[in-house]
Amino acid sequence: MRRFEAYPSKAKLLGLFMLNIAMVAMCAFCTTLPELKAKLAGWAGIAFFGLGLVVFPRAFFRTSHPKIVMDDGGIHTGSSIGIIEWADVVAFRIDAIKGTKFISIFVDDKTKYLNRMPSLARKSAELHPHMGLSEITLCFVGLSPGLDEACYYLTEKGYNIDTA
Repeated sequence: MRRFEAYPSKAKLLGLFMLNIAMVAMCAFCTTLPELKAKLAGWAGIAFFGLGLVVFPRAFFRTSHPKIVMDDGGIHTGSSIGIIEWADVVAFRIDAIKGTKFISIFVDDKTKYLNRMPSLARKSAELHPHMGLSEITLCFVGLSPGLDEACYYLTEKGYNIDTA
């Protein structure tokens, strides 16, 4: 069977980087205003958005490596969760939070995968059901091909994908 690979989109990363530069510039402008709240917000914004000046270029030059791979071996997320084996998958569902869509993956034994995660990531994953997601999710924001193509691959593989 064919292989599905989702890579970071250079065009989207470039757009996010340009937006990030604009945000840093607006925050820098806020630091010149006379009000203390505006200055504090400006400096906080520079600290926050300034991180993007490092993160986005770094991500841009790492676009040659896929972030999500689906093949005969399973789903490779490139994260600490490792490979999600097809035999463990019970169901897939499309979920959304504020317009951002995810593929929720339901497995027989979620602790098998949660125990692989660092503690902070595990705690975050354990909160997913409170937001209507499964503990294991795939997000395709900024990736190409995107969610629709991933769903098509999964249906080709014989899985039904529920919608929330």
